[in-house]
Amino acid sequence: QAYRYRLENSRLTYNHITWLWERKLQLLGKASFNVTKGKTFTVRTEAGDVTVLGTKFLIDQQGKKMTVNCEEGSVQVETAVDREGG
Repeated sequence: QAYRYRLENSRLTYNHITWLWERKLQLLGKASFNVTKGKTFTVRTEAGDVTVLGTKFLIDQQGKKMTVNCEEGSVQVETAVDREGG
C-alpha cells in the first residue's frame, strides 16, 4: 500500500483501470509518498519520472525542474530528457 500526501496547489492523478498492471501516477507540483516495500510504481512529472520500491520520499516539481528527497530506501530518477531519448 502506498500512502500519498498531496500538498497545497498540487495535482496527483492516475488511471484507475490501468493502475492494476501499470502503476503510474501523474504529479503536477509537490507530494510526499510512503510506499510499502514490494509495491513498485512510477511518478511521472513534466521534469522526469521517479520509480520507487518500498521507500519514503518527497517530490517537488515546478515546470521542468524537480527535486527528489529520499528519506528511506531508494528511488530511480529519469529526467524528461532521458525519457525522450535526448
